[in-house]
Order: sequence, then structure tokens, then C-alpha cells
Amino acid sequence: MSSKRLAMVIAAIVLVDILYAIYAVYKGPFPISVELGSPTAYLNLYVHVPLAWSSYLLFFIALVLGIAYLAKRNESIDAYIYYTILVGEVYAIATTISGMAWASESWGAAWSWDPRETGVLLLLLAYLGYFAIRNSVSDPDKRKTVSAAYAIAAFTVVPLSFAAAYVTESLHPSMKQTGAYMGNIGPFIGPRVLLATLTAVLLILLLRKASQQKMPRWLSWIAVLVLIIGFAGAFSITSPYLTGNPERVLEAGIDNNGYIHWLYTSTGNHTFAQPVKSPLNPPVTSDGKPSILGHQVIIKQNTISVVRHWSVAFNLAAYTLVVSGLILYAVYTSRREEGEEYGED
Repeated sequence: MSSKRLAMVIAAIVLVDILYAIYAVYKGPFPISVELGSPTAYLNLYVHVPLAWSSYLLFFIALVLGIAYLAKRNESIDAYIYYTILVGEVYAIATTISGMAWASESWGAAWSWDPRETGVLLLLLAYLGYFAIRNSVSDPDKRKTVSAAYAIAAFTVVPLSFAAAYVTESLHPSMKQTGAYMGNIGPFIGPRVLLATLTAVLLILLLRKASQQKMPRWLSWIAVLVLIIGFAGAFSITSPYLTGNPERVLEAGIDNNGYIHWLYTSTGNHTFAQPVKSPLNPPVTSDGKPSILGHQVIIKQNTISVVRHWSVAFNLAAYTLVVSGLILYAVYTSRREEGEEYGED
């Protein structure tokens, strides 16, 4: 595929990916009630989980490529190993950071040494070793062989990281539990995982192509456009924080018709002269409690607005930054002179 055609495919897929991510965090279902924190923090599912699954898949691809290199000793395969692990590592870092932002609200602490948290951290560190080993071997042929072998060996951490949440007690719910908890998430999480993975694979192809020839400069403007769109989506989520003071609902008085008469929040008591229709549907949970409990709201005059948790905006912006940053890196480091090689200082 020519660099121009690849750039056009990447531009189209990445734009769709970012737009769908924004759509998912706005329209995707979230639990009506949770034990700790804001239920809207679970909208992070549509950013955090696709990042995590993409990183797992990329490390699996690196495993396959490592085996292929040892069998064929093909330099192009070695290059793809390098860029696959590079993108996978960036995604793993973003997975860790996005998970911490979500956990700070839903688990009460950014880091709890949860088995899955710890597993992803070990995964991240294991693949950092790939770059350390690659830079420590001076002989080109030996470097490629040792690096490929390490890519194979490092993959042993991937299944351990994934299985950790299932073989020992974990704060992470299973996907089945998540689906039961949040309702029909399939139409949202499925396309998000597919698009995020496709974006990651295309970024690998882009980086490899950029190591061989110049990339179209207009692709950098696409990256800037993606960044603007993603940050605009994140800003729209946080904009209510600029116009009001979010309060966490601790107690609420609600009648059988779903009208709220009073709220007790983190800042005090609010009594409404005219009862306000609950902004949530259903207004009452299955155990009879007001579904507004735990939510962050902004109260203005005689209206109640539910606010999405800040971590959703943060993670949406972070994902956008990762994708656009890798595109810009590829464009502005695209090969200009013969004799340059990927992965070398």
C-alpha cells in the first residue's frame, strides 16, 4: 500500500474511532446505581477497556512476529516487532493511567494493588525491557535475534495479567458481570474495541511505512483535527463543572411518581418548592432506593442535572492524545535519508 493510500485509510478510521468514542461516552449505558462513587464513572468502560484489549492483542501479534522472525530472519518482520511493541507499550501506559483515573472514583483510590492493576503494571515493565535489551546489543543481527526471542518470552506475562482478575479476588468485574450491571453494552463496547484495535494496527503500519519513506504532511493536520475533536468532546463533558458546583447526592426524598422533593448532598440540604422530576430513568432502583443517590448533580433554581464524572473526560482526552501523538510522531520522523534504521539512536 502506498504511503498516500495508507494515510487516507488511517485518517478515515481514526476520525470514525474518535467520533464513536465520544458518542459512546455520551449515549452508552451506565449503571443506575453503584456501591461507591459516581455511576457515570463507568462510562470509562468505553475508553479503558478498548485500550486494554488492544494492548493485549498487539503483544500477541508481537509474539507471532517474534516466532516468524526466528524462523525466517527477515528484517521487515523485525521492524514490525519493534513498532508493534512500541504501540502496544504506549497503549499499556494509557491503560494504566485511564484505569487509575477511573479507580480513583469507583474504588476510592487510584491504586489498590488489584491483581489486574498489578498484572498490567508488570506487563508494562516487561515490555519496557524489550527496548532496553534492543539498545544494549550493538551487533545488528544479534540485536534482532535477541529482541525477537525477548518478544516471545515477554508474552508469558500477558495471560498472567489477563487471568489475574479471575484466579484471585479482584475489584475488576468480569465482562459478564459488567453486562448484567450496565445493561446492553454490546452495541457500544463491541464497535469501540474493534475500532480501537484497528486504529492501533494502522498506527503500526504507519510507523513502519514512515521508517521507509516520507509520509504526506497533510496527515499531521488530520492528527490535529482528531486532537481538536477529542478535546472538544472532553471539554463538553467537563463544561458543567465550569458553570456550576457539582454536588454528590447522599440522600433524597422521592415520591411514587418519580418526583424529587428534597436532596441532601455533599454541600447541604436542598428542598424544592415544586417537586422536580428525576433526571434518571428509572427514578427508583429495584430495591426501592432513589436512583439519584451517588450521582454528581448540579442544582440550579428548580432543576437537577446529572454530571458525568471528570475521569470520563480525562480518559477521552488521553486516548485522543495517544492516537494523534503517534500519528504526528510518524509524520515528523518519517525517513528522509538512506541508512537510517528504526529503533536506533
